[in-house]
Amino acid sequence: YARRRLNDDAQRHLDSALYLAPGRESHDWALSTTLARACVATAQCDFPVASALLDRAESLCAQGGDVFQQIKTISQRVVLLAETGSMRLAWPFASQVVALHRTHGIVAGLARAESTLANVSATLGRWQLAEQQCAAAVAIAREQKAPSDLAVALTVLCGTYRQLRKPRSLAHALEALAEVDASDAPVNRLMGLLCRAQQALALDEPAEAARLLDDAARGAGQTCQVL
Repeated sequence: YARRRLNDDAQRHLDSALYLAPGRESHDWALSTTLARACVATAQCDFPVASALLDRAESLCAQGGDVFQQIKTISQRVVLLAETGSMRLAWPFASQVVALHRTHGIVAGLARAESTLANVSATLGRWQLAEQQCAAAVAIAREQKAPSDLAVALTVLCGTYRQLRKPRSLAHALEALAEVDASDAPVNRLMGLLCRAQQALALDEPAEAARLLDDAARGAGQTCQVL
């Protein structure tokens, strides 16, 4: 249900599971189910509930969660803070996720973590830092042959180049994005539209940027209906 964005149905089943299990569930089950419920609450914009659930997840992690569970918990905290517009608070958490990946040699997910950190840095106006983090994400995604992560990294990089007034570099990133097959045609197209809009803005073509963003908005609506 959660993957299909049927959040009310997902909430009902997760709440039933959490209600039935107290005292009988394993530590790992309690943590993973709490994180799943927090994710659904965030998607429902029920931010107080999401925050309370993440507090519980953090407490469970402190009682014996492994590094992978810690990364998942902190990553969800970043998403929650981003959704509530608290990017300044999100930055140290996003940095911590990247540090945990690197300290423990966990390559899977590192490119996406770097992209998330770059996005937070860019939102805070730290453009040079965001550029470095995007470059790291692109390199890791290419090395790992992770097309979806590469598409995300290149999309953030295009926006960063637009703010840094580097239209030539943006054009190169856009060319690279066009060659990525993330095996998800609707999402590929949306990312391409967003990056072409960034390019139009870099070239001082706001009308073209607006047209491309309108197309992206319509496409996003259609994609959500399909999901």
